[in-house]
Amino acid sequence: MEEVCDTCARDGLWPAMQKFMTLVGIQGGPPADQGEPTPEILEAQAMMQGNMEFFFGRYIRNIARYEPDFAALKSCSCRIVPAVGEESEGQLAHKGGLGLAQRLGVDVAVFPGDHGGFSGRPKEFAAKVREVLA
Repeated sequence: MEEVCDTCARDGLWPAMQKFMTLVGIQGGPPADQGEPTPEILEAQAMMQGNMEFFFGRYIRNIARYEPDFAALKSCSCRIVPAVGEESEGQLAHKGGLGLAQRLGVDVAVFPGDHGGFSGRPKEFAAKVREVLA
């Protein structure tokens, strides 16, 4: 993540995005050209670019440096449920969920969709949340 953030600062957002996608294991490229974008699409793209510049410039580097206190988590009286998306196998987010479950000695909950299943498959995700919390 350090290199991704350094690339963003040095070379810009899109080279950093390419490195990030490779690092986290997400395949594919930019969406196919859809022709002339509408004003609404241009506005959404500008907002997304600003979000991604913040993400690479100030946010992800600090998250990548964070080391959880696993002893404190293991001794916590609350139930911790590490979760992964069924469609994100092999990706960094999936590996992180599996690693957390292993470090805590608990089972991982597998949710529908990718690591953002709540947005891609909200009904199925909500049903799984209810099942896990029951």
